[in-house]
Amino acid sequence: MRHYLIPTLVASLSLAFISSTSSASSFDNLERERALTILKYMDADIGEHHRIVALENAKRRLLDLERIALQEKNLRGIGSYKAMRAFSDYEKTFLVHASAESGKNIIIHWMDSIGLTSSSINSARVVK
Repeated sequence: MRHYLIPTLVASLSLAFISSTSSASSFDNLERERALTILKYMDADIGEHHRIVALENAKRRLLDLERIALQEKNLRGIGSYKAMRAFSDYEKTFLVHASAESGKNIIIHWMDSIGLTSSSINSARVVK
């Protein structure tokens, strides 16, 4: 019985340490979800129907995370560097809100905001 105590103690202490050190801000979560959304759109391994469903789900999650980031209490006053950077690049950070304001799909809005056009995609060449 004694030899089970040490591994259990080590496991519980490591879980407590990991849970106490992993705290992401709302902007970190928003950035992570936005990157995953763009990756889902660019994934060549999924079909069109699955891509549409995945993007609709991602849009809802992004909208919730954008609302959370906008309601964050530490934005009042001076704010953090991440918050200032997020608001200076509003079109890309708050993708769902900005795309709704422009009346475009979130991916089309993102592509426009980074300057990616269909002609630039068609003129690109594959390098291996």
